[in-house]
Amino acid sequence: MENKNITILQDVEKAVTEITKFDVTKQQLEEKVLESKKIVLDDPRDLGKLALIKRTRLDLRDYEINIEKQGKGFRDIGTRINRGIKEKENDLLAITGPEIERLKASEDEAERVRILDERTAKLPERIERIDAVGSMVEYDTNSLLELDDPQFEVYYNQYLQAKLEADKLEAERKRQEDEVKLEAERMKIANDAKEAQDKIDAENKRVADEIQAKQDEAQIKIDAENTKIASDRKKIEDDKIYLAQQKEVQEAEEKRLAKVEALKPDKEKLSAFADALTNVTLPVLQTEEANKILEASLTTLRDLAGYLKQ
Repeated sequence: MENKNITILQDVEKAVTEITKFDVTKQQLEEKVLESKKIVLDDPRDLGKLALIKRTRLDLRDYEINIEKQGKGFRDIGTRINRGIKEKENDLLAITGPEIERLKASEDEAERVRILDERTAKLPERIERIDAVGSMVEYDTNSLLELDDPQFEVYYNQYLQAKLEADKLEAERKRQEDEVKLEAERMKIANDAKEAQDKIDAENKRVADEIQAKQDEAQIKIDAENTKIASDRKKIEDDKIYLAQQKEVQEAEEKRLAKVEALKPDKEKLSAFADALTNVTLPVLQTEEANKILEASLTTLRDLAGYLKQ
């Protein structure tokens, strides 16, 4: 029946093709366009030629309008036929459609149960693989049942990558923490060593200062003693010199007294001569040099007079 109806429709299609002919033919239009192409506007100011171009364009547009109207009329008939066919199609499909959907739903449910049973059988293996990676985040076992094998592999790889990254971050955090602790221990050891060294240095300085103080005190005593010895030695030397000088003075005085005793008869004459020397009348001199010589001579005479009176 289906092939027969299609054959009838194919015959109808051929008949419709013969019926739906336009008033103007393709050949007629091509001839009109060929004539139009002969019109060329050489001079834009040629009003006569420009009017011919406009009239020719409007004539061609009239052909187009008639063609569009006829085409729309033919299409409207086809649209009404198609709409009727579609309505019949929908009426028929409305009978079988719901039952097909019901049957398909049953098949889908059976497929869902089959897939669920298959994934449930694989669930222990999936959980074992995830647990082997190590606990990172809580996961819902029911969500694992919603994944097919490729989807689970993607989930597993992402879980594994996330665990590796978490382990890497944790290892880095622990390394940094250990490094901080190690640095703190190093700093503590260094500080303890510095404090110990500071105490040793302070004690060494205290002992050195104490020794230096004692040495300075002893040196002060030695210097004082040396100064006293030197002073005593100088005093002894000074006393020796003084005694020698006193002895010389005494010996000189004794010689003078002996000379005085020897010259005593002439003493009066020498004394008078000395007075005469000191009472001499001085000349008046003109030059400074002569006065200096006179002054020096006067001093000598006075010394001589003093000596004569002894």
